[in-house]
Amino acid sequence: MARTTMTAKKATGAPAPHVPIQGRLIRKEEKAANAQDEGKQHVVQLVNCILLTDDRPFVCPACHLASTPKEPYPFKILCNPATRMFMPAMRGNDILIISLRLADITHDGDVATGIANFLGPYTAVHLHEIPFNYASNSSATAASILKLERLLSTKLQHVKHFAILLLTHTDPVRGDLHHSAANTGAGLPGDLIQTLLSASIMDRVVQPQNRSIFALLACGAIWRIPPAMQSLVAATAQFSALLGFGAPKFIPTVTSHFIQDALLHYLVFERDNISTSLFRAANVGAHSSVILREPRVCFYL
Repeated sequence: MARTTMTAKKATGAPAPHVPIQGRLIRKEEKAANAQDEGKQHVVQLVNCILLTDDRPFVCPACHLASTPKEPYPFKILCNPATRMFMPAMRGNDILIISLRLADITHDGDVATGIANFLGPYTAVHLHEIPFNYASNSSATAASILKLERLLSTKLQHVKHFAILLLTHTDPVRGDLHHSAANTGAGLPGDLIQTLLSASIMDRVVQPQNRSIFALLACGAIWRIPPAMQSLVAATAQFSALLGFGAPKFIPTVTSHFIQDALLHYLVFERDNISTSLFRAANVGAHSSVILREPRVCFYL
């Protein structure tokens, strides 16, 4: 019986023959695919450019995101899942994020902007900041509150999904909220919330048909002091959900992904059970916990 010679082509796992790439390029000139004019001009056949005019508004492409039966533009994108960052879902549920930020905390330290950018690809997001200091009735704070009241009655009167983020410091002993870098207590949390969120703003946000989340970004000591906890719950009882964190040394940026997931599932996708979206990201650091109050349910993660 004749013997056969095992080669790399027949055997599995054998080293493949070495072919120098430089030699192949030298022996045969290669051009790019779909190239014309001897390779000087490249024609892309995957994406058709869209030219918008005043009488031709943009229509969502024919995909699972389309919300209109109109004939879409010839538009095709071949890319990885990150394409959704450039294709808004156009769900129609506009979200208003109200950032109540201590003025001593720089704008770069506010997580509201990052959360707004995270939700941007899913739906239209409006961000309004109300920076405050020890004199919460200062001219800048009062002007921002009046501007928000005016927007809610005009430009944003169609919004029914709200997220209120309160970024401040908390006294670890008294449980009150600090308005200044000098750690001057401002009283119970409910006093600050009622000062920054006027009656007209609250009436507009907490309507029965609306969805609203209040997230407290402060030291978790407030949850262990009964007067502070009672004041916070009483001031936020009208919101659909309450989200807080029990870390004694709180770092807002560490827990921003919690807020992103909660707002995404509750406000964008309109799923009532927020806790299911938070269990998969329950690691926010040692000795920390998440306090979540959903409608009729209270979770301690």
